[in-house]
This record gives sequence, structure tokens and C-alpha cells, in this order.
Amino acid sequence: MKIIRYMRRFLILTGVLFLWVSSLKAQEVQNFVHIDSLRVGDTFNYIITAHENKSYDNILFPDSTDFGKDFTIQDRKRYKTGPYADSLVYKLQFFGLQDTLIAPVQVKFIAGSDTISRRLLPVPVYFKSEVKDTTRAEFKPLKPIYDFSRGLWPYIIGLIILLIIGYLAYRYYQKKKMEPEEEPEPEPQPEVFIDPLDELESTLVHLRNDPDLQKRIFKPFYSRLGDSLRQYYERMNQVPALEMTSGELLRALRADSLDREMMEYTRKVLNQADMVKFAKFTPTLDKAYEDLETASLFLERARHVDGPQVKRNKEVFEQRKLEKKQKELEKRQKEAQENETDDLTRSEEPSR
Repeated sequence: MKIIRYMRRFLILTGVLFLWVSSLKAQEVQNFVHIDSLRVGDTFNYIITAHENKSYDNILFPDSTDFGKDFTIQDRKRYKTGPYADSLVYKLQFFGLQDTLIAPVQVKFIAGSDTISRRLLPVPVYFKSEVKDTTRAEFKPLKPIYDFSRGLWPYIIGLIILLIIGYLAYRYYQKKKMEPEEEPEPEPQPEVFIDPLDELESTLVHLRNDPDLQKRIFKPFYSRLGDSLRQYYERMNQVPALEMTSGELLRALRADSLDREMMEYTRKVLNQADMVKFAKFTPTLDKAYEDLETASLFLERARHVDGPQVKRNKEVFEQRKLEKKQKELEKRQKEAQENETDDLTRSEEPSR
């Protein structure tokens, strides 16, 4: 009886283990990356395949914030091969400067009120440097030290240096004598409100007829195109955008909860500008006009989102300008009254 009882327990345990292993095999999420090493600006495919043992209502794949600061999503396509299988192909662009990892992202399956998470393993990415290796350069053997006899050369060189100093001092004295008297400083020009929207529009109109673009000289064109958006953020959001890298600027704007469409337009223009300026990428003329059109779409969205704030900023500027002008007028009137009082005091002293 004991043998039969043990055999029954063994069969039950074996069945449970078989079902558990089958469940694990049926619930799989895998990632695939076919890369060796990457340079700045290189793109590659990152593939995620998911298999579940039951149907689900929705599946949540990673987004652009899950891959880390060194990777940006250029494109992604989803392929659903059945009720229990799904896959997503990301086209990622690499902007790192050293070996790094694609973060261990998660895939979530939603079935009714239940959510099942599957965590993927991190993927190493190796950086390919363009700097040539000079560590193998061979050094030539040291030559013997030669003794030179001392002569008059140190004194001759010292005399020449003194003559040069004297000549320069004479020229400086003659130049100071011939300099005209300093002219009075010009009066300060009145402050003018700079509308960041109008300024950006003017820059984009000029870039559309840029002679460098017509000659297919793309680097200065993209430099001015990227700086036009950075200048807008400096005036509108008070951030040092011209001194920040593209990644630093995008993270600062994301922290300020900027409009998603404006963020996307900004990312496309700045990434393309960095590719041309730093990765020696040569676009086509049609691509340059396409990026210019993206900047125009950014301007249209900015007028809708930031237009009311620009109008309020202008009203505040005009109000402050009026208050400053009023204070200067009151100061002049006060000085005039004080001068008039001093004149009356001086005119009364002799009569006393």
C-alpha cells in the first residue's frame, strides 16, 4: 500500500511540474538585436516577440523613455501573428560615446482587470570610435646630447629683443598721439519687445532662400536651423538652449512638461542637425526642405500653444516700459524743481 501511495504522489508531482514547465514555455517574451558595434548616429533594429498561453485585450510595449538617454526611437512597427503572439520592431538611433546597455525594459499584457509583466534582459551595445589607435606607434631611439660652445649669440638675441620692444613702444606712442578725441557715447536706444514667434518666422523665411542650401552646402544651413529653435526656447522658456546639447535641452523641456507635438518636432530637427554637424551625414536637398517644413510645423504649433503667453509678455513689457518712462519723467521734474530752488536761494543771499 505504501508503494502505491508513493507512486501516486510521484505521478501527481510529475504532472504539476509538467504543467508548470509548459506554462513557462507558453509565456515567453524575447528580444533580438543584430549589431556588432555602433558609431554616433547609427541605426539598428531592436525586436521584441511575445507569446502568451491565453488571449489578452491589450499589450503595452516600451516607449522612448525606457531605452535610456543614448537611444532615440526613429520608427516602430507592430506585427500580430495570432491571438496569443505579438511582436514589435523598433528602429533605434545610437547617440552614445562609450559602451552602454539597452535598459531591461518590460512588456505588459492586459486581460480584463489583470496585468501580467514580463521583464527583458539588458542588451550590451559596443561603441565604435573613429579615433585612430596611436598606442602602437614606435619611438625612434634617443640621440646623444651634444655640447655647444657658448658664444655671443645670447647677447645678440637679447639686443634684438630690446630693439623690438623699443620699436613697439615708439609705434604705440605715435599711435596714441594720432588718435582722435573720444566721441560722446550715443544715447541709449529705446527698448523694443522681441516677439519670439515673429523672430522664428523671419529666420525660417530667410532659410528657405538660403544660398548655402541652393548650393547644397548643408552644414551651415542645419546649424542656423537648429539654432533658430534653440533661440526660441531661450526667449520663451528662459533656458540656456544655445549652450546645451540636444539631449540636455530635450530633457529640460520634458521636465517642464512641454507640448508633445512641439517636443517631437524639436527632436526631429535637432537630431538631423546633429547628424549633419557631428556625424558627417550628407542629406539630400529634399530632406533639407522636409526638415525646414518640420520647423514650420513647430512654428504653427507654437503660435497655438504659446501665442497667448507671448501676448501677455508683450503687455507686461509695455507696462514696465511705461512705468520706467514715468519714473524718469518724475525724476527730471524733481531735479528741475531742486535747481529752481537753488537759483532762488542764491538770488536772495545778496539782498540779506
